[in-house]
Amino acid sequence: MFIKFLVLLTVLFSIQGHAQEDEALTEKKSNYQVNDDYKAGNDLIYDCARIAYACVDEDGYNKCNEKRKEAIEKKIEPYPCAPLKKFPTKINCAQKNYEVIESLAKKRFCYPKT
Repeated sequence: MFIKFLVLLTVLFSIQGHAQEDEALTEKKSNYQVNDDYKAGNDLIYDCARIAYACVDEDGYNKCNEKRKEAIEKKIEPYPCAPLKKFPTKINCAQKNYEVIESLAKKRFCYPKT
């Protein structure tokens, strides 16, 4: 009986260990580096230099916003990027990202309003 209990404990700890490893791997995958400047996240931006939409973390969104403000102050065109919208989840951001990629809308947010 005691041996069965030890075997059961060993199996449970083994499963729990794999669950923690899987959780850590999932977390690492979900926070991957999009490029040199950004990590994946919930916030949608348009990178004017790379001509690409991206879902980035809050730091990336703020960095994009600061770069844009600096470019506007210095009257540099096109702007380096445009912070577009914050979403509650990465999935929501990814869905919107897919929608805007599929649309043929002009990327006017890289230039001043005329």
